[in-house]
Formats: sequence, structure tokens, C-alpha cells
Amino acid sequence: CITGPQGTAAACVCVAGYEGNGTHCKELELCSRSNGGCSEFASCKKASAGERTCSCKEGYTGDGVICLEIDGCLVNNGGCHKSAECTRTGPNITACNCKMGFQGSGKFCYPVNPCKNNNGGCSRYARCEYFGQGQRNCSCLRSHVGDGFDCRGTTNTELSRQSENDFFRRMLSLSGVRGLYGDGPFTVFAPAEETNHDSSFEEWNQFGRLPDLVRYHVVSCETLTLSDLKTTKLAVSTSGYTLHFSLQEGSVWVNNRSRIIKSDYTTSNGVIHHIDTMLTPYKLQDKPRIQYTKMNLTTAAAFYGYRRFYKLVEDAGLLPVLEMSVHQPYTMFWPTDDALNSLSAERQHWLSSPEHQDQVAALVKAHIIRNSR
Repeated sequence: CITGPQGTAAACVCVAGYEGNGTHCKELELCSRSNGGCSEFASCKKASAGERTCSCKEGYTGDGVICLEIDGCLVNNGGCHKSAECTRTGPNITACNCKMGFQGSGKFCYPVNPCKNNNGGCSRYARCEYFGQGQRNCSCLRSHVGDGFDCRGTTNTELSRQSENDFFRRMLSLSGVRGLYGDGPFTVFAPAEETNHDSSFEEWNQFGRLPDLVRYHVVSCETLTLSDLKTTKLAVSTSGYTLHFSLQEGSVWVNNRSRIIKSDYTTSNGVIHHIDTMLTPYKLQDKPRIQYTKMNLTTAAAFYGYRRFYKLVEDAGLLPVLEMSVHQPYTMFWPTDDALNSLSAERQHWLSSPEHQDQVAALVKAHIIRNSR
């Protein structure tokens, strides 16, 4: 009760912690209004009349009036393994995920060898080398080139792997041409299909001239990229016939009849270009048919006039060596009987002397080119 000025009535005022008109007073419920002034992330609790306490809820920290969410990842990586990433998903709530190259629950992680699954994502023609900690390196196998993810073998190998080479592969198989087994480099013009209005490759086979047709699509000892072909006028194919190149409306044409439709498929020993039309070195109708009769080495040497050189090969003990498949294919240069007969008598005697057999063997070997036909 508060006494007013003299002559006035006393006033009734509710004491602290209560509210009302003084005649009737009731205790204040501070927590029922705006959470008692506490943080929205705090609990308000009555302490006494007109007093309350604020305490942050679980997962939060502060004085109750201000409460901040606790980042559980800041302490001990949130309980995650050292090879795991901790992600805050709520107030003092975390999720653990193993890092790349590791697997497990996140609370425990162990390294994964990626090479054990699908060759580590490397090319099937590459070697996957595991370095630990989930790391690996891809490197192309021997006789292949690339970045480890795309590895390419020799020209001959790639011709057999690519489906777009099906037609040219048939031509190679039927012709028996084995020139692409060498070291190269080679530039190959592979026709996408038989399209040619002059003749079919079956006709070339019937005429016995399919090897000429196939070799006309190959240039040896050169890797001619599309950029090179734009500035190259001609090149000699392995058939001995010339290919002519021209640039028309941005495309490279061969012999003004066949257009390069896909270029620069690089291999470990060359490049493959795909063309839309089969190339022909000459008009088939202008040439006679060739009848091939297989002869053994002895018969062929006698028939074509190489008896004397055959005798040198025989005396040097190289005939069995030439028959071994491991040394095939090969190209051999045979001097004719006339060529050897033109040598001096002294030189001819030297060649036929048993004392010089080792030197003659070395001389004969100098006439052989391995891995090429």
C-alpha cells in the first residue's frame, strides 16, 4: 500500500513478481510470454515469483538468452574416422562418410584398391597400379599409346578392333596381305563400305589382283594426319601406285573420288582415316587375270633363275631358319643367277668356300627384312 500526498487516499500497487489492480494481485508467469525473454532454442523455467531462468536446449550452447547451434564436427572430427568427412546435419548431430578411395561406416574407414574393380577405370589395354590411400595410376600396355584410359595398339590391331573397319578387314583377310604386321609407321585409308561404281572387291579377287587393291589403301613409312594431307599433293601406296590428294570445300579428297569422312584415328605406329569410297589403283578391265600357283622355295628358285643364291642359302644353313614361323613374315632380296655369274672368279670362289660359311651366312641375312612382306 502506497501512501499518497496529504489529503489523498492511499494506493494499492502489486509488488514485484505480481500483477493486478492492487486489490487483486496474481503471480506473474514470465515464461508464458515470449518464452520469458529466453532464446527460442532455450527452456524457460520459473525460479520464484517474477523470476525465471533460461537454459539452452540440448545441441545448443549459450547463456540461455542467446543460444547457438553446436557444430559437432569441430571436436574430434565429430567422432568420425580420420579418413572420413564429417558433415553437420543438425544441432550437435553429425554424419560420417568415408572419403574417396576409402569405404566403411564412416566411424571406421579402410582404403580401397580401385584396381580390383573394372581395372580401376583404366583402359582394358592399360595397367592399373595401386599407390595406396585409394590412389592409382593408369598406363598403357607395351605397344600401345594413350593416356591410360584410351589406349590404342598397332594399326593392324586397331583395324581388327573397330567395327567401322569391318569391310576393310574382310579385304585384308581375303587378300592375304600381311604388310601391316611391320613396324610402320602406316597411314591407312579404310573404306567404310564397298561403294565403287567401277568394280567390286570380289571382282578384284577373281582377277587375282586383290592384293594390289588392298595395298593401294596403305602408305608406309609415313604418318599422314589430316593436317598433313591438306598440304600434300600425292603419296605412293604400298602397291606402288600413287594417291592424289586435294582440298575441296573444307574436306580432303583422295583421287577426287573418295572423301575422308573420319580422320586421325592415331595408333601406336600410324594413323587411320575412314573414306566413303573404295579406292582403285587402275581400271581392272585393262589388266589380265593373274593365276597364282604356289611353289615351294626350291621349285621357285629353279623356275625363276635363283639356283646359285639358293645354294648359298642352303650352304649357310639358313633354309630351316626361313621355314620357322617365328621369323615370318619376311621380305627377301634374291640376286639372280646372272647377277652372281657376273662376279669375278675370285669372288665366286670366296662365296662357295666352306671356310667363309659364317661370313656368307651374315651376307645372306643382310638380304632379309623381317616382319614385313
